[in-house]
Amino acid sequence: MKIEKGIISNTQLTFLIIGLLQSASITVAFVSGITKSNTWISLLTSFIVISFMMLVYTSLNKRYPDKNLIEINTIVYGRYLGKIISILYIFSFGS
Repeated sequence: MKIEKGIISNTQLTFLIIGLLQSASITVAFVSGITKSNTWISLLTSFIVISFMMLVYTSLNKRYPDKNLIEINTIVYGRYLGKIISILYIFSFGS
């Protein structure tokens, strides 16, 4: 895998898509117990939110093609606020 150039193999992409599908089906299993027959509303809402986030990420990737997300935060928000946002972003995955 070539992380520096952002290239992944077909096998890695396949496992990524399978993992996303599994996580979506597990989420539906948990949510359907709470929402009963209105599960489609939560699924539609999450689809819209994720689509918006992907649009933002792809537009940032096109604007700053050789930068990672932490470097983009530093450019967009400035040196100190960008570092704080990046640290919060990294710690959100740790919890």
